[in-house]
Amino acid sequence: MTGPIVLAWSGGRASTRALTHLRAQAAPLIVAVACGFRAADPLEAWAAQARAAGAHQCHLIDVADAYARQVAWPLAVQGLDPWPVPVAQAAPLIAEALVRVARLEHADVIAHGARGADARALAAAVHAHDAALTVVTLPPPAIPAEACVLALTVEGSQPTALNGVPLPVRELFETLEVLVGADQVVPVITAVWQQLDATGQAAARTGTVTLRVEGAAIMPVPSHSPA
Repeated sequence: MTGPIVLAWSGGRASTRALTHLRAQAAPLIVAVACGFRAADPLEAWAAQARAAGAHQCHLIDVADAYARQVAWPLAVQGLDPWPVPVAQAAPLIAEALVRVARLEHADVIAHGARGADARALAAAVHAHDAALTVVTLPPPAIPAEACVLALTVEGSQPTALNGVPLPVRELFETLEVLVGADQVVPVITAVWQQLDATGQAAARTGTVTLRVEGAAIMPVPSHSPA
């Protein structure tokens, strides 16, 4: 990588892994951006942490007022807890801060450690501000070279178990990302729906579908009847 790289920094494991990856790639200038979502957020401590971890600079952006108005209050009205910060919902605020710093630092690349829906929301929000910027997830997700066999159980159109292990939806999706790669999660779910529809389960979408995933190829494995 050449030129400055702006990194979304939270101090958590995901952003730390992303920063470690950038250092390993000998990025010439890593500019971290930490957003404060409430008054008590220790922004100075986060900046010191980023510099200690290898960032050359760290910009601190206070978005607490905007977060309270645009995200926290609407979530609270719906009976949902706005803490910890849901990245997908806060993506427009995070993206605005990242783009502002990218322009200031003359950076063409924005990096982050988010995965799945959070990563897609963040990339979309950044490109809504500046379609010319490159948005990358670090470390980059990789599709496993070896074939993987998955048995996904669905009840009432909701995935409930993977390979016989009951999992909350978010953990199930995160496990799928590890097993097949982030780019293959949606195609796998689509293949599951298609198999349920083909076996007459379209109305209730309830059953177990077994798939073999090898690279970009997704193939149904016969002999498992719907649960």
